[in-house]
Amino acid sequence: CVDTDLEPVLRNLRDRLTYSIDAVFIDDRATFSSAITFCQQFMPEFVDRLELLATPGSAFDGYELEQQIEEMLVPEVRLRSGGTLYMEETQSMTVIDVNTAGFKGTSNQVTTIMRTNMEAACEVARQLRLRNIGGLVVIDFINMDSSGSRTKVFTELKAALSKDSTRVHLTNFSELGLVELTRTRTRESYSRGITEWCEYCRGLGRVKTADAVATEILRSLSNGTRTEPGRDFSVVASPEVVAILDSQERPALEDLEYKAAATFELVSDPELEREVFEVFPL
Repeated sequence: CVDTDLEPVLRNLRDRLTYSIDAVFIDDRATFSSAITFCQQFMPEFVDRLELLATPGSAFDGYELEQQIEEMLVPEVRLRSGGTLYMEETQSMTVIDVNTAGFKGTSNQVTTIMRTNMEAACEVARQLRLRNIGGLVVIDFINMDSSGSRTKVFTELKAALSKDSTRVHLTNFSELGLVELTRTRTRESYSRGITEWCEYCRGLGRVKTADAVATEILRSLSNGTRTEPGRDFSVVASPEVVAILDSQERPALEDLEYKAAATFELVSDPELEREVFEVFPL
């Protein structure tokens, strides 16, 4: 091995410990000792910000870190005002959509939009740091007719991004009302680091409805009876899909049985994912 990076705790101290951080809590004595030694050697001005928690293993429970990690993986971020951000990472860029959603602050639409966009500007900067999102980011703020309003939101976003230790290049509102920025990619985002490709949804993040799967099964049965007329078939599918076949799609199923002079057996398998089903002759 020619070279290796620091262990995670020391690497994060090196990359993320700045004067804006009041304290770093560590709940393991050996790790705390290692961190103290590292800071004494390379970052002496931050030594007094390291604190050892009295109860070993208490950091995650005491500060609800598991819950915050789960929230970090959810694309929707709720703003205090009731508005929302929707963040979607793709292969080429990250797209952020701002919505008023359940904002209840005022009956004045212009004021509502302005307050939501201002709050969103600060939260976007925080979420980029929190999720360690790099590369191209496109932000679709709620449309504002006033150039003065756009200037205020842009200034707020620029100020919030200035706190980022990673280099950020920001461009002003485009003719379509979009703001683009690039954030230096130091390593992959946290969501990509702790999640993996979903073979079930094939990376779409969405799955077919039970109605759509039931329709696929009807088409499959139609093809099967056309190939083997008079042959009975068994259908094995998830409970919610079988329920639809046995209720709202029952007339279509019986019509197909009548035309094919066949009988279809429905089998519910709770172990199957919604999109998975089997149709085989009896």
